Amino acid sequence: MDHVAPQGTGAAILRVESTTRRFGRIVAVDHVDLEIHRGEFFSLLGPSGCGKTTLLRLIAGFEPLDTGRILLDGVDLGPLPPHRRPVNTVFQHYALFPHLSVFENVAFGLRRRKTPDPEVRTRVAEVLALVRLHGFEGRMPAQLSGGQRQRVALARALVLKPRILLLDEPLGALDHQLRVRMQVELKALQRVCGITFLFVTHDQNEALAMSDRIAVLSEGRVVQVGTGEDIYERPRTEFVARFMGASNLLAARVHDIVDGRARVAIRQGPECEIPVPEAIRVDLDQDVRVMLRPEWLALSLEAPREPGWASWPVRVEERHFLGAFTSFSVSGLGEDVVELNMNSNGHDGHDPLDTVRPGDPAFLVWRSGLGVLLAADDG
Repeated sequence: MDHVAPQGTGAAILRVESTTRRFGRIVAVDHVDLEIHRGEFFSLLGPSGCGKTTLLRLIAGFEPLDTGRILLDGVDLGPLPPHRRPVNTVFQHYALFPHLSVFENVAFGLRRRKTPDPEVRTRVAEVLALVRLHGFEGRMPAQLSGGQRQRVALARALVLKPRILLLDEPLGALDHQLRVRMQVELKALQRVCGITFLFVTHDQNEALAMSDRIAVLSEGRVVQVGTGEDIYERPRTEFVARFMGASNLLAARVHDIVDGRARVAIRQGPECEIPVPEAIRVDLDQDVRVMLRPEWLALSLEAPREPGWASWPVRVEERHFLGAFTSFSVSGLGEDVVELNMNSNGHDGHDPLDTVRPGDPAFLVWRSGLGVLLAADDG
């Protein structure tokens, strides 16, 4: 296979501009603007019905636009039918031809383009080697495992050398262990071939594991774009904070703002100083939310004396050993139960795992300044 641009060059290969798609009164894609870089692994992430698959179908040409444009290397794809667009799609159920061998499934698109036989043989051999299916040329789809069928579907798309490969939840039909293994293989394959991958998934861990950048969608709109670390650790809305994993959202009020940091009072909790994100506007006496991920918190039998820590007395409600870590539910900070996870080594010298039980008093501990400020009406 020819190598394309190196991963994540920063140059835009695809631009989605003010794109809308309606189905009667339902707005599936609502004025979406998006830019995807050449050679990157980009994921569209969101719950069922958020518009991510519809957006993928708009790019592929399977659905017409109501408004907006989709540009590939500056060329408007609108007038082009699906078979003339330099993109290929891998579907969740692979859509292999059951009566054709692995070789003929992969060669199908080349033969439709009337590619000479010697070139067909060369290109099919190259791509089967790339997906580690050399020697499987004569097998039928029914003789393959789920992971092998997925590789055939990938090979059939890659052999046509698309500018962008569109993947519509291609791992969804696999069992959990195979799915995790294929995440690693798919990312490695994208790195080797250099083609831009646009991946649709509802699985947060899947998107975090593979993506250079992620667009989170909700109700047809893109609500945040960034690296996995940005979106997980610095969500801009309550929806993103909740969707990207377990989160504690504590009601608070802003008491002071100095040099980009807000001093907030958590309801039924302490005062904290937290950086104000650029994405939101915060005013004095404004109601806000403070997000604390469970893994950012720890328990202690006493309040820490050293500087740089915040703490608050709580009561342990639940304790669950989960192997690599222990999960606790505590009450007393904020209006709802707070969840936290601690690994078997404890946290900065605090190790309550062997002694703390439901009903015991303890102190919830976290680093001063840790937390994400969210406008209370976001979500």
